[in-house]
Amino acid sequence: MFAVKHARQTQPMPGALSPFKDFCMRKILPIVFVLIPSLVPATPQSGWDGKVSAQQRAREFEQKFDQANTTHDGKLTLDQAKAGMPRLAEHFDEIDTDHRGYVTLEQVEAYFTSRRNSAAGR
Repeated sequence: MFAVKHARQTQPMPGALSPFKDFCMRKILPIVFVLIPSLVPATPQSGWDGKVSAQQRAREFEQKFDQANTTHDGKLTLDQAKAGMPRLAEHFDEIDTDHRGYVTLEQVEAYFTSRRNSAAGR
């Protein structure tokens, strides 16, 4: 018998990816899927006429309030308002009528309801 030395060829296995494609699939693609939702502008849930209901707006406001309230105690401080709800922070002293250093969701809703009513009465 004679020994035949074959040069070992490095061919990828059928269905295997090149190193670059493998890198893209494992590292870059997951990042892209995480970033895509943040790049698409948020569209509010709306009815068939394209208008957002008052109930939906109230729900979204509550969610923003809860996100800004980092201590999750139902009391939004001025610093929390500045960080999470800057427009509310502009009216913080008007809303915090008791000068406790925080506002509750009920106080905020009462403030904006009174403003809306006074604007409607003009």
